[in-house]
Amino acid sequence: GKTTIAIKVAESLGLGFGKISLAGVSDAVPINGSSIVYKGSEPGQLAQIVSDQGLHSLIVFDEIDKTT
Repeated sequence: GKTTIAIKVAESLGLGFGKISLAGVSDAVPINGSSIVYKGSEPGQLAQIVSDQGLHSLIVFDEIDKTT
C-alpha cells in the first residue's frame, strides 16, 4: 500500500528509493551504524542508501509505529 505509493512517487520524480524497516528496532545502530572504534564496524542503513541511491533519494522509514 503506502510503500508501493512511495516507490511510484520516487520513480515518477526520477529519485532513488530506499526503505528502512523499523519493526522491532530498539536502538539507533541499524540506522546510524556502529562506531568506527569497533572491529568490523559498518555504516548504517541511512548512509548505505545515500551511497547507493544518491543524495536526492526518497527514503521511507517503514513500520515506524512498531519500534520498541
